[in-house]
Amino acid sequence: CASRLLAPYFGNSLPVWGLLIGLLLAYLATGNILGGRLADRHAEVSWLYRLTAWAGFIIGLIPHVSRPILRYSVAAFASYQAGAVLGSLLSVLALFAPPVILLGCVLPFAVRLSVKDTTSSGDVTGRIYALSTVGSLIGTFAPVFVLIPSFGTRRTIVAISLSLLTVAIVGLFQTD
Repeated sequence: CASRLLAPYFGNSLPVWGLLIGLLLAYLATGNILGGRLADRHAEVSWLYRLTAWAGFIIGLIPHVSRPILRYSVAAFASYQAGAVLGSLLSVLALFAPPVILLGCVLPFAVRLSVKDTTSSGDVTGRIYALSTVGSLIGTFAPVFVLIPSFGTRRTIVAISLSLLTVAIVGLFQTD
């Protein structure tokens, strides 16, 4: 979805894709570190659902705030030779850093909350990482082959937002 939002403004070039993928991975890594620290301080499932809810909420804002941010980025960097790269960098920072960092926090929480004793920590962690990878595959293929062609990019982003919010709200009500 991110590449589809950026393409009309910055194109679909290899440098734009490289920046997008690289920055999203950096945000996930940042979220993993922050999530690990938070999970050790607040090993409560409600924190996991709150982080997910905030990520879902922020993702839901992206379709509404992306146009002005992308237009500003194009205008701000139009005179630079590397304008598409710099503009897409600024756009990806502004639009995707907060929700992807928050989603990066989820995995350490899931591991922290699932490990009951250290004798099975490797097995638990391996299963959670496998589940995370399956989720990443679904999150890659479902939008590309089903959601975006059927509903468009902005509606797909809203659907992802609503899915995350639904899981988080149901989880929060179950923990109370």
